[in-house]
Amino acid sequence: MILIYPNNGFSQTTIENIRSQPYLKDKHKVNCDSAETTAALRICANLQFQESDSILNITYQKILKEIDTGNINISRLNFISSQEKWIGYRDKHCNLYWEMYEGGSLQSIVYLNCLTYFSNERRGELLKFLD
Repeated sequence: MILIYPNNGFSQTTIENIRSQPYLKDKHKVNCDSAETTAALRICANLQFQESDSILNITYQKILKEIDTGNINISRLNFISSQEKWIGYRDKHCNLYWEMYEGGSLQSIVYLNCLTYFSNERRGELLKFLD
């Protein structure tokens, strides 16, 4: 599943770009339990989103497998379409925060936190299919 993010000047238009941001080279220097600087908070927000996105993708793939084996009785195409539309909603919604904080030092942190929040919420929704 490829996640597409708004082209917003953050130079993070795909999950691959988020994972390869130059500032992440300093991630080994940051303790996210006590991050205080803007740079540290941005690194931690990025890492948290990467983790939530990875867990969401694992859940998504597990559901697809369950659909394919007949353990979940829903349409594969509808499920995929639903996820694609949800990604579009999440990205557009979080882009509002990007715009609201434009030019501010917290812009990327708020944006990444929004992506993380919605990804975690969506995972919770998807887990209901596995119950």
